[in-house]
Amino acid sequence: KQWYQRRVAITAGNLEEFIYVTERLLGEDPHPRALTALSEFLEDSFQETPQQRQSRQLEEKLAAKHHAMMIKINDLFDEWDVDKLGYLDRTEILAVLSQWQKNSTKPYNIEMSKQICKSVEVVEKKDLLREDFLLLCQTFHKVLDSDDYMDRLLDFVHLVVQTQRGDLRRERKRRRWLEVMELLPKISGSDHSLYFRSFFDIIEKDFAYHGNGRLINAYIALIEVDPDADEEEEDKTLLKYVAATANDQNILMGRTLYATQKCIR
Repeated sequence: KQWYQRRVAITAGNLEEFIYVTERLLGEDPHPRALTALSEFLEDSFQETPQQRQSRQLEEKLAAKHHAMMIKINDLFDEWDVDKLGYLDRTEILAVLSQWQKNSTKPYNIEMSKQICKSVEVVEKKDLLREDFLLLCQTFHKVLDSDDYMDRLLDFVHLVVQTQRGDLRRERKRRRWLEVMELLPKISGSDHSLYFRSFFDIIEKDFAYHGNGRLINAYIALIEVDPDADEEEEDKTLLKYVAATANDQNILMGRTLYATQKCIR
């Protein structure tokens, strides 16, 4: 009877309350027969009314939406925290939200974006921990007063963060490769072939990461004086192809281009 009187709360999915009432009714270590009897009683006696079913389904839907949004916000925090420091810089958050404000065109969206930016500006902390970020996002939700608008905001921030993260990854890789390129001439000495080979290896790696599946064609050619040129010729230089990307080597390597010739294609 005690459980039955609480059926509305239990129907709404309050598992903790169900466990509490069951323990009060049967004790912490109930006999299996008692559990069986209770289960049979519930199945036979309790039926949801249409109103209770509608209320339960609505609460379950809202709880599922809230849970999904919390997962989305936590994932956003993890992706934004590139260096795994455990916090986000308030100025970076404000910079991204300012972009969202600039992209807003409708008067309602402009006003909401202004309020959201202000809610970040008044935060005293410079470094926001995960809990701080969750509270800030809850403030955004209250300002927007719409799950749909909140989803759009999170999607926009996620897109910006992904772009920034890709740029940062690319910058770090290129910085490492440039350091290698600066070091190569010092260790290769007069053997330019080692430097050229390593140079194109780096270029092709960079393009493999950031070239969106396309091929890169590049070469190095050295200008030299043509020893066989006639005295009356105005241009006494020639171009020697000394290095090229892998897919161009069989076409260019070892070739010489004279001033009167067209470029090799």
